[in-house]
Amino acid sequence: MSFLSVEKRINFGRETIIPMIKVYTLLQVLIRMNSNIILSEYGESIRSTFKVNSNNPNSLPVLICARNEEEKLPKLLYSLAMQTYPVQPIIIDNASTDSTAKVAEDLGCIVIEETKPGLIFALKKGFSYFNDNNETRPILLTDADTIPVNTWAEKLQNQSNRLFDSNGGQLFGPVFYYGRSLIGLMKTIYFSHYKDRVAYKNKFIKARGPNAILIPDDKQKILESLACKMDESVVTGTDELVKDTVADSGGSLDRTWDVSATVFSSYDRPILLKAFIKAILSAGDFSRDQYQDWYQSRPNGIKYIAHKQNV
Repeated sequence: MSFLSVEKRINFGRETIIPMIKVYTLLQVLIRMNSNIILSEYGESIRSTFKVNSNNPNSLPVLICARNEEEKLPKLLYSLAMQTYPVQPIIIDNASTDSTAKVAEDLGCIVIEETKPGLIFALKKGFSYFNDNNETRPILLTDADTIPVNTWAEKLQNQSNRLFDSNGGQLFGPVFYYGRSLIGLMKTIYFSHYKDRVAYKNKFIKARGPNAILIPDDKQKILESLACKMDESVVTGTDELVKDTVADSGGSLDRTWDVSATVFSSYDRPILLKAFIKAILSAGDFSRDQYQDWYQSRPNGIKYIAHKQNV
C-alpha cells in the first residue's frame, strides 16, 4: 500500500481549496485503518525501512514527542516510512503509561525517555540529544498524532536548502486537521489560507509545531539555546517558544503553503464554549480553560506569548 502518493494526481502549483480537499480525501484510508493492522501487516516493512535509513548519512531525523500515543503513533510511523526522502524517527517518550515506547522500538525508532510529564521537558530532551551529538543535518519536527503526506520531508528539505544560510533557521509548513471532518477542514481553510497569510503580510510567522524543519547553524547556537535556555514553566505556547528561541539565536524564520509539504494533525480537543465566551469577553484565559488537563499537574505553569514581529 502506498500512502498519499498525491504528487502525480494533484497540481500543487494551484493553491486552492480543491487540492486541499483532494489530499484530505486520500487521508481517510489511513485514518480508518486500525493500528494493529499496521503493526501486523506493515510492521516488518516499516522496521526495515528505518534500519536502512539509520545507515544513510543523508537521512533526516524527525523529532517526535509522544505521551500515551500507542494508537496513533503507528499511523505516523507508517507515513514516515513511505516518505520520498529517507527519515529516521527520534521518539521522546514523555512519561507514557501505555505501550508508546514499545511500539516505537518495535518499529525501529530511536527512543529516548523523559520522565517529567510536559511537552517543554520532552522538547528540551530531544534538542539536548541533538546538541550533545553535534547534529548538523536539518531536523524535522512533528507530533505523534500527525500524518504527513509522502512528499513532506523532501519538500521541506528542498525549500529549507534554498531559504537558509549558515545562520540556520526554521521553516513551517501547512497543517490540516482531521478528526472532525467539517470542523477540521474549516479550521484548515481559516488558519492556513487566511489567518497565517495575514500574519505573514504583517511580518509575523505563526508557529505550526506539527509541521516544521529546523536548520542548525554552523556554530550550534540554535540547538544549544533550545536545549538549555527555554523556560520550563511554559505549559502552552511551546511551539512559539521554540520559534522565538530560534530567532533570538540568530536563525531566520519562513513559511510555506506548498500542499505537498502538508501534515495532517488530529483535531480531537474540544473547543469549550464557556472558555471561548470568556476569552471574547476578556474574562478569562482561554488557553488555560481549554487545556485544563495540562495545567492540573502544573498549576503554576504559564502560557508563552510570542514576539509580535519576527520576519
